[in-house]
Amino acid sequence: MSLRYFVVRAEESQRYPIAVVRVSPDGTEEAFTHALEWGPSNLLAQLNGEPTVIEIAADDVEQLVVDIIVGVRAERYEVPYGEGTNIYVWFARPSDVLDLDKACAMYRDHGNGKRERFLPPGVWSTVWGPVGVPESYYYMVRQWRNPRSTVRVAISAEEADRLASRGIAWTPTPFVVPADDTNTWRSAREYADGRMEVLTEDLCWEPFEWHGKREDVGSARDAMILHLRILERTRPVPPREDGYDYSVLFEDFEQVGDLMLARNLVRLPDGDPETPQEWTLSRGWRGNFWVRHRMDAREWYDAELPITKAEADEYVRLHTEWDALSARVYRRLGN
Repeated sequence: MSLRYFVVRAEESQRYPIAVVRVSPDGTEEAFTHALEWGPSNLLAQLNGEPTVIEIAADDVEQLVVDIIVGVRAERYEVPYGEGTNIYVWFARPSDVLDLDKACAMYRDHGNGKRERFLPPGVWSTVWGPVGVPESYYYMVRQWRNPRSTVRVAISAEEADRLASRGIAWTPTPFVVPADDTNTWRSAREYADGRMEVLTEDLCWEPFEWHGKREDVGSARDAMILHLRILERTRPVPPREDGYDYSVLFEDFEQVGDLMLARNLVRLPDGDPETPQEWTLSRGWRGNFWVRHRMDAREWYDAELPITKAEADEYVRLHTEWDALSARVYRRLGN
């Protein structure tokens, strides 16, 4: 017998649960409550089968815990816009939100149009554009549509001072290793402690040392775009197995190589670039000329990578299963 999980729903006006409860095979009960930690509990006995208690799957627990943390912290520390300063931290993964020390970005909004971001070597710098997690636009996607959505959490001024004093998980500095005899440019990054990594042709980051010339780039996103442009020209083209050429479109730095995070799945009948088809959950395959249209600034996506028919089928399976899971969770919470 494995752990069982339950969610205790709140009032209709409250957007996050009262608690998430887990029960071990021996009957021991723990709950994640508005105290923002797991602790001993007897909630299930107190509520005694009330309709506000719903059993959930283990896969649902993380998101519901995140909902509690985000909601409770917003009530504790956020002030209405224009009435003071709000301070937020971002987490690259929902699982990191339990530990403030895993925050990967921090900024403060003074409520008068001025926003600042905390940057190395420990200074607050004015931000004029959108504020989010470095190298990521996941926050623009609803969390239930993307299992790796970033999380924004409100924090107190005291917590911000502590994070500022110890440093946060700053984004590594991107650069490009100039072309060598093979005319190959490489995307690389350097961490605050001096470690360096290079992006391989398998789209994996590997440790490497470099003491030569480097080309600076505006952001790691720009470095990835450059690298992917090279990959698009040099990566072996998968064989045409059923009359179609398949590819996936990625819109962001950290998504590349993970089918679950691809923005679009596209196929070209007989490889014809003028008749692209896009796969969607609601309509399956359909013609969509604009899906492969690129603005000069590549505003909507950064890379189109060829994939095999088997990889295309895996994309369909992953997204179909994720849609079914999120629908099941919403139904349970809405009953």
